Amino acid sequence: FPVPRAASVLILSLTTPLMASDAGTDSPASSPGSSPLLHHRMDIEEEEPQNKRRTRGRAASQSAMPPHPPAKEVLPWIYQKNQGHRLIVSKQCEDEFYKDQGGKNHHLAMVVRLVPTQDQGMAQDEPGAGQQAGELSKDSTIKIPLKTSLLYENGAEVEEEQKIFKPMIPDHENFHLELRYGPDNYWCYEGEVKFRLEKVSLRCDGKKFKLAIAVDATADNIREMENEAVQAGSKAGALAPWIEKVSRAGGCEVSAWRLVDEGVNAHACVPPP
Repeated sequence: FPVPRAASVLILSLTTPLMASDAGTDSPASSPGSSPLLHHRMDIEEEEPQNKRRTRGRAASQSAMPPHPPAKEVLPWIYQKNQGHRLIVSKQCEDEFYKDQGGKNHHLAMVVRLVPTQDQGMAQDEPGAGQQAGELSKDSTIKIPLKTSLLYENGAEVEEEQKIFKPMIPDHENFHLELRYGPDNYWCYEGEVKFRLEKVSLRCDGKKFKLAIAVDATADNIREMENEAVQAGSKAGALAPWIEKVSRAGGCEVSAWRLVDEGVNAHACVPPP
């Protein structure tokens, strides 16, 4: 019989089967409130009001937000200016990549972090190992741009880099680091590098590739970072010497290995200090 609209659960205990009368009148089930067949009725669980559901949804989304970062993590060039920082790979690429499988959006992905020198031990060496990028902080809009270079294993530049290396980002954007809160409860400037290789090593005389990643500390980029840093509470001119020092410290590399079946075995590593 019909369940009242205000109820989500309705359980009945019946003494005899529900049947239509011989005279062709309505079944007793059509009037559950007055039916003599109704022996016992369980309590009805009322539906949760819609406004209460919305409130609970907002509370859940707010609980997933990262905490406010300490000032020393937002502005490390102020509070940690005498401490060295390095780029590391905190999440490795997958160990295999087949460029002709998965469509044109299939790609390799890695996560890069800028960490104090003493924290370089969190760098990952095993293919596929590491954690995804953390949650973006709303307390900082500073973006630290990155630059990439596709090289052969011996360090020589790849002549057809633009044909082989395809960044998986819009054309008007660059890879960059932003302040994030990682799954390991670690604040740092962090970013993802997603890319495809359109030509495997086998077609380049069997040579192995490697992708070099570093902070892009051009004058224009530093000027833009300075403006963003001032808005976040930094002193004017404080970021430039720090980011230049970070740039001179070097970057990290991702190597792409040749496979006979024209897959690419991607392995990320951190250069020796």
